[in-house]
Amino acid sequence: MHGYARLSDRFVYMATAQLDRTTMAVRVATRDRIKEHVTAEETTIDVFLTRLLDEHDERQFWEQMEATSADDYEAAAREDGVWPGDYDYSMEAERA
Repeated sequence: MHGYARLSDRFVYMATAQLDRTTMAVRVATRDRIKEHVTAEETTIDVFLTRLLDEHDERQFWEQMEATSADDYEAAAREDGVWPGDYDYSMEAERA
């Protein structure tokens, strides 16, 4: 029984490790470009792609903010119950 439990624990560990990984189909040229950047930056594909997605999300956020009028922003903040707020608006000031 003890050997079976160890085998079972190992199987559970291996199955769990496989759950948080996947394969994505991309063109060979795209894969090669990713590998070039990963190698040059001495990082992993996961870290590289996560950073790209984070940068993309931030760009989208700021594009939406730039498209929002001050009145619409205030109305949304009031609706959320956070107007007026004691927030640090230094990031908005930097982008202006």
